[in-house]
Amino acid sequence: VELPPDPLNLMKLSLDARARSRAWNADSAIARVRIDVDGGRPTGSIEFEYGVPQGPLVPGVALHPERLIVSVPSDGGAVTQRQSRSTQPQKALTEPNCPFDIAFQKLLQTGIAKDQRIAAEYIFSARHARPVFQFTTADARQHFIDADQCQLVVR
Repeated sequence: VELPPDPLNLMKLSLDARARSRAWNADSAIARVRIDVDGGRPTGSIEFEYGVPQGPLVPGVALHPERLIVSVPSDGGAVTQRQSRSTQPQKALTEPNCPFDIAFQKLLQTGIAKDQRIAAEYIFSARHARPVFQFTTADARQHFIDADQCQLVVR
């Protein structure tokens, strides 16, 4: 899968990972997406993790422990996938209304410097009771962007 011109636009990568997850299990849902960003560009692999909901697919429903992890190298290398079993309980996510590249721009609007390493995850936050993009900066500070409203979560 080729990286898009805007390296933080994950739409094409997400569609490919989603197709792979549906081939693995037609009922699969996003469990987590992980990406490291350095200087505004992805580094390492972008990981899409999927699981199977234990009930109707709504954000926050528990997932069975079986997982499919789709890894997309940020250098454009071959996409890999592997099955695993999670030892941590996780919650299902739906596709975010807020694209990752827009969430990252919202983070930068808070004054966070773009020229640092930032670990980013799309997760269900128990603390905020909703899907969020969690950004962790090099100094270990965490910032949260609501994945539906594209707004900074403060609390």
